[in-house]
Amino acid sequence: MSHATQGIDPTRVDASAQHPLGIVVDDPRGGIYVGNKIKYVTATASGVTVGRAVQMDITATAANRRYSVIPTAATDLGSIVHGLAHVAIPSGSFGWITVEGLVENAVVPDALAVGTPMNGGAAGALVDATGASTETAALATYLAAGKPVILLIDTGTALGTVWIGG
Repeated sequence: MSHATQGIDPTRVDASAQHPLGIVVDDPRGGIYVGNKIKYVTATASGVTVGRAVQMDITATAANRRYSVIPTAATDLGSIVHGLAHVAIPSGSFGWITVEGLVENAVVPDALAVGTPMNGGAAGALVDATGASTETAALATYLAAGKPVILLIDTGTALGTVWIGG
């Protein structure tokens, strides 16, 4: 992993790639973001909005899959999370997602207990990963394949602060 952050603005969105796609670097914002890792990606489909969980777009061309992202989708067990959008990235544009560390204003269920593991739901909203009866066995698989997401602060407004693991 690169530790270079010179010339990186993690809130900037580009119409054409300005950095190597798929590169993961330390978040240069400092403060509460010290220790975060961010990844340069392209948004496909309808793009991604702030606070939404994203996953790799497996419908993208084979060479582009590892850095093309879409919002997670609803399934029985939720979707694997590969990162969280800390900035809106329109379809076909390029920007940074958080792949490890603290993310504020993530879309979370209201009244969820702090420390609850989550995975991706419809339109990139995070969902309780322990809620479904069939979830227990799938949770181990999910955490192994994706990135664990844990609720740190629930604001009671369908937004919260989460930790995405590495």
